[in-house]
Amino acid sequence: MKYIFKNIRYILFVITAFVSAAYLLSEFTKILEKKQIAGLSYKESVIKDFVMAGVGEDNFTLKGKKIIDKGKTVYIDSIDFSYRLASSKINITSKKAVFFLEKKLIKLKENLFIQLNNLLIQTDSLDILLKKKVAVNKDKVIIKSGDNMITKGKNLFIDINKNLLKLQDVKTVIRGS
Repeated sequence: MKYIFKNIRYILFVITAFVSAAYLLSEFTKILEKKQIAGLSYKESVIKDFVMAGVGEDNFTLKGKKIIDKGKTVYIDSIDFSYRLASSKINITSKKAVFFLEKKLIKLKENLFIQLNNLLIQTDSLDILLKKKVAVNKDKVIIKSGDNMITKGKNLFIDINKNLLKLQDVKTVIRGS
């Protein structure tokens, strides 16, 4: 009987030691996996033909041909952005866009059109400072209002908070109807 009891104690000891060692190895493996995952980094991720939408306070739709995320900078090809306000809708289209995440800066380039109700703004580039809610450029700007008024100028400044648009060296042509 003593012999059987000793064997059972020995077997229980071996099983306990084995289970404890397996548990410790499992925990050690989890820690190593977490460290390996934390050390991973990617150079870029690419999404083609995308649509993003915001609902509620930021009621928008963003479409594009390709978006390349390089960590702190996001590049977008063929951007089409619609933002719905209480009484109107803003559409922005551009061939290229670059979003600098840390600076909260969006640079729109090439074939840039901004449509607000019956107002169409056409220019080559626009920098949008998201923190200040201001948009600026140094390029030539053409603003078409309805079918009969065209305003040309440069150095566009838009303050979204104040609902203000400024333009320098302005020339306006009004055609009769």
